[in-house]
Amino acid sequence: MVPFPPFAADKAGSILTPMAAPALKYHALMREMPSDERPRERLRSRGPDALSNAELLAILLRTGSRGENVVALATRLLSKFEGVNALGRASFAELCAEKHVGPAKAAQIIAALALGQRIMSAQPERASVRSPEDIFALVGAESGPAEHAQSGDGDSSGK
Repeated sequence: MVPFPPFAADKAGSILTPMAAPALKYHALMREMPSDERPRERLRSRGPDALSNAELLAILLRTGSRGENVVALATRLLSKFEGVNALGRASFAELCAEKHVGPAKAAQIIAALALGQRIMSAQPERASVRSPEDIFALVGAESGPAEHAQSGDGDSSGK
Protein backbone atom coordinates (compact mmCIF):
# COMPACT_ATOMS: atom_id res chain seq x y z
CA MET A 1 0.00 0.00 0.00
CA VAL A 2 1.37 3.40 -1.03
CA PRO A 3 0.79 6.18 1.52
CA PHE A 4 -0.87 9.31 0.28
CA PRO A 5 1.23 12.47 0.17
CA PRO A 6 0.32 15.33 2.50
CA PHE A 7 -2.27 17.70 1.11
CA ALA A 8 -2.59 21.44 1.25
CA ALA A 9 -5.65 23.58 0.73
CA ASP A 10 -5.61 26.13 -2.07
CA LYS A 11 -6.19 29.83 -1.36
CA ALA A 12 -9.94 29.45 -1.10
CA GLY A 13 -9.53 26.46 1.21
CA SER A 14 -11.86 24.25 -0.79
CA ILE A 15 -9.57 22.19 -3.01
CA LEU A 16 -6.84 19.97 -1.62
CA THR A 17 -3.71 19.45 -3.73
CA PRO A 18 -0.76 17.15 -3.04
CA MET A 19 2.22 18.95 -1.49
CA ALA A 20 5.63 18.48 -3.05
CA ALA A 21 8.05 16.69 -0.79
CA PRO A 22 11.26 18.61 -0.07
CA ALA A 23 14.06 17.53 -2.35
CA LEU A 24 16.57 15.32 -0.58
CA LYS A 25 20.20 15.58 -1.53
CA TYR A 26 22.22 12.42 -1.62
CA HIS A 27 25.94 12.75 -1.04
CA ALA A 28 27.80 9.60 -1.97
CA LEU A 29 30.14 8.24 0.63
CA MET A 30 33.79 8.54 -0.32
CA ARG A 31 34.11 4.75 -0.46
CA GLU A 32 31.24 4.68 -2.98
CA MET A 33 33.09 7.02 -5.35
CA PRO A 34 35.37 5.57 -8.02
CA SER A 35 38.89 5.54 -6.62
CA ASP A 36 40.21 7.87 -9.33
CA GLU A 37 37.67 10.53 -8.25
CA ARG A 38 38.52 10.50 -4.52
CA PRO A 39 40.54 13.53 -3.40
CA ARG A 40 43.36 11.62 -1.67
CA GLU A 41 43.91 9.32 -4.62
CA ARG A 42 43.78 12.24 -7.07
CA LEU A 43 46.33 14.12 -4.95
CA ARG A 44 48.64 11.13 -5.03
CA SER A 45 48.30 10.51 -8.78
CA ARG A 46 47.92 14.05 -10.18
CA GLY A 47 49.31 16.41 -7.53
CA PRO A 48 47.70 19.25 -5.55
CA ASP A 49 47.21 21.51 -8.58
CA ALA A 50 44.64 19.04 -9.96
CA LEU A 51 42.39 19.44 -6.90
CA SER A 52 39.90 22.17 -6.07
CA ASN A 53 40.06 24.08 -2.79
CA ALA A 54 37.11 22.00 -1.56
CA GLU A 55 38.95 18.76 -2.30
CA LEU A 56 42.13 19.95 -0.55
CA LEU A 57 40.08 21.04 2.46
CA ALA A 58 38.26 17.68 2.41
CA ILE A 59 41.61 15.90 2.72
CA LEU A 60 42.39 17.99 5.80
CA LEU A 61 39.00 17.35 7.38
CA ARG A 62 39.28 13.58 6.72
CA THR A 63 35.64 12.66 7.41
CA GLY A 64 32.19 13.98 6.81
CA SER A 65 29.13 13.05 8.80
CA ARG A 66 25.91 11.16 8.35
CA GLY A 67 24.16 12.76 5.40
CA GLU A 68 27.08 14.96 4.30
CA ASN A 69 30.30 13.55 2.90
CA VAL A 70 33.57 15.33 3.53
CA VAL A 71 33.69 17.01 0.08
CA ALA A 72 30.17 18.39 0.56
CA LEU A 73 31.15 19.65 4.04
CA ALA A 74 34.25 21.35 2.64
CA THR A 75 32.25 22.89 -0.21
CA ARG A 76 29.64 24.19 2.23
CA LEU A 77 32.29 25.75 4.49
CA LEU A 78 34.04 27.46 1.57
CA SER A 79 30.70 28.78 0.34
CA LYS A 80 29.60 29.98 3.79
CA PHE A 81 32.89 31.80 4.42
CA GLU A 82 33.15 32.98 0.79
CA GLY A 83 36.42 31.28 -0.06
CA VAL A 84 39.61 30.04 1.44
CA ASN A 85 40.93 33.49 2.41
CA ALA A 86 37.90 34.31 4.56
CA LEU A 87 37.89 30.77 5.94
CA GLY A 88 41.45 31.45 7.12
CA ARG A 89 40.20 34.47 9.06
CA ALA A 90 37.33 32.60 10.74
CA SER A 91 37.54 32.22 14.49
CA PHE A 92 37.50 28.94 16.35
CA ALA A 93 34.01 29.72 17.65
CA GLU A 94 32.70 30.61 14.17
CA LEU A 95 33.94 27.32 12.77
CA CYS A 96 32.57 25.29 15.70
CA ALA A 97 29.18 26.95 15.19
CA GLU A 98 28.92 25.29 11.77
CA LYS A 99 26.98 22.06 11.49
CA HIS A 100 29.25 18.99 11.63
CA VAL A 101 32.32 21.04 12.61
CA GLY A 102 33.53 20.32 16.11
CA PRO A 103 36.65 21.44 17.95
CA ALA A 104 38.91 18.91 16.17
CA LYS A 105 37.87 19.94 12.64
CA ALA A 106 38.01 23.65 13.56
CA ALA A 107 41.53 23.17 14.92
CA GLN A 108 42.60 21.30 11.76
CA ILE A 109 41.32 24.09 9.52
CA ILE A 110 42.88 26.88 11.56
CA ALA A 111 46.23 25.09 11.89
CA ALA A 112 46.50 24.23 8.19
CA LEU A 113 45.60 27.71 6.99
CA ALA A 114 47.91 29.33 9.56
CA LEU A 115 50.77 27.19 8.24
CA GLY A 116 49.98 28.34 4.72
CA GLN A 117 50.00 31.96 5.84
CA ARG A 118 53.36 31.47 7.58
CA ILE A 119 54.85 29.91 4.46
CA MET A 120 53.68 32.86 2.38
CA SER A 121 55.00 35.43 4.84
CA ALA A 122 58.39 33.68 5.03
CA GLN A 123 58.96 34.08 1.30
CA PRO A 124 60.89 37.16 0.25
CA GLU A 125 58.87 39.98 -1.14
CA ARG A 126 58.99 40.25 -4.90
CA ALA A 127 60.35 43.56 -6.10
CA SER A 128 58.37 45.47 -8.67
CA VAL A 129 60.19 46.41 -11.85
CA ARG A 130 58.83 49.45 -13.63
CA SER A 131 61.90 51.09 -15.13
CA PRO A 132 65.47 50.38 -16.22
CA GLU A 133 66.64 51.90 -12.95
CA ASP A 134 64.63 49.26 -11.03
CA ILE A 135 66.38 46.53 -13.03
CA PHE A 136 69.77 48.05 -12.29
CA ALA A 137 68.90 48.30 -8.61
CA LEU A 138 68.07 44.59 -8.58
CA VAL A 139 70.84 43.08 -10.73
CA GLY A 140 73.24 45.87 -11.57
CA ALA A 141 74.91 45.89 -8.20
CA GLU A 142 75.43 42.11 -8.38
CA SER A 143 77.05 42.17 -11.84
CA GLY A 144 79.49 44.98 -11.11
CA PRO A 145 80.17 48.01 -13.27
CA ALA A 146 79.46 47.43 -16.92
CA GLU A 147 82.40 47.81 -19.21
CA HIS A 148 81.17 49.36 -22.39
CA ALA A 149 84.38 51.05 -23.52
CA GLN A 150 84.13 52.08 -27.11
CA SER A 151 86.76 54.02 -28.90
CA GLY A 152 85.81 56.97 -30.95
CA ASP A 153 87.30 55.55 -34.17
CA GLY A 154 85.11 52.46 -34.37
CA ASP A 155 88.05 50.14 -33.68
CA SER A 156 86.87 47.57 -31.20
CA SER A 157 90.29 46.01 -30.67
CA GLY A 158 91.05 48.40 -27.82
CA LYS A 159 94.41 49.47 -29.36
